[in-house]
Amino acid sequence: MLARALIGGLLSTVVALVARTTRTLSGSGAITAHADVIVCQEREVENGVELLHLGAYLRDGADVEPMLLRETCSESFLWEITPDMPLELTLCVDALRDAGGSFASRTAAVAVLQQSMGSGRSTGFTRLNDLFKRGLVVESDGVLKLAETLDDAGKSK
Repeated sequence: MLARALIGGLLSTVVALVARTTRTLSGSGAITAHADVIVCQEREVENGVELLHLGAYLRDGADVEPMLLRETCSESFLWEITPDMPLELTLCVDALRDAGGSFASRTAAVAVLQQSMGSGRSTGFTRLNDLFKRGLVVESDGVLKLAETLDDAGKSK
């Protein structure tokens, strides 16, 4: 009961302080006058792929430019910074991940892309090569695998 009264009193004090100060300020100035950091996010869904942009405005420091975040697995609620890449490659990574993420050869990986994406063989090889160049697919011991983790530049760690 005492904690609820203290929190209620503190909340009403903060509300009163904001109400008094915002009379002289308007718009975004009222918010930035009271906040050290304002975190912003924007969620967009493009062809069934959910993307999240995260950024921040700081009062006494440099702003954090929006970063593109991508969920590690479906409904994992764990988001990682991902390189800004075309939607087609994002769908390819999802298709390869859904197929197990490990392939005996390039041909096997391209067959998965052909089947899931409905693309031709040539397009499948082109997209797989793009994934290699970005470090999203790596070859280890003669087996193709999706990269475990990615840094800001999209290269595997």
